[in-house]
Amino acid sequence: RFDGGSWIFVLGALVLFGFGLHRFVRFWRARQSARDGLLAERFTGMLLNRLGAQGCTVMHDLRCEGFNIDHVVIAPRGVYAVETKSFRKPKGKGGRDDRSYRVGYDGAMLRFPDFATSAPIEQAVQQAQWLQRHLREVLHREFPVIPAVSLPGWFVDRDETAKRAEVVVFTPVGKGPEFMAWQPERIAEDQRHLIAQALALRYPEVE
Repeated sequence: RFDGGSWIFVLGALVLFGFGLHRFVRFWRARQSARDGLLAERFTGMLLNRLGAQGCTVMHDLRCEGFNIDHVVIAPRGVYAVETKSFRKPKGKGGRDDRSYRVGYDGAMLRFPDFATSAPIEQAVQQAQWLQRHLREVLHREFPVIPAVSLPGWFVDRDETAKRAEVVVFTPVGKGPEFMAWQPERIAEDQRHLIAQALALRYPEVE
């Protein structure tokens, strides 16, 4: 027979089970998100490496002050600080009218099919500002540092404002990253080597 103490025990067990299940779901989602982010960074990194054949130097996972920059591309026209973001697509209907794989960019906001956010844009700007300040302090020169956001798996729709925006949003597939290697040259080759050497010092030594 169940008395008052038995019901308290059952209630406590149910509370503990619900608490444990909530934590399990939360950590499972965090694990999935971290896994998706890592795959997106690796995918973007492999495609950015192709720019090496066009006179660019590509560096990955640059350690900064309390954060990392996913990718840095030292190109003739400027230094690109690239932040990679992974967002899962909502289930689409398929066909030519399916917009579940398209994201709109207006220069300030990313508008996905089911939500909108400006956080990646703001993060890219802050990272580029830090990188530009760091290069100024180390090399005593001002270099153009351009913030960029990579969205693997998405087709980016840009309006006219977005085309003139400070932050470049692109997909890494196909010819997506090739704009970084376009002319005109604003950083001479010897200066690009100095930038690469200065940033290489931020990587830990391997004994």
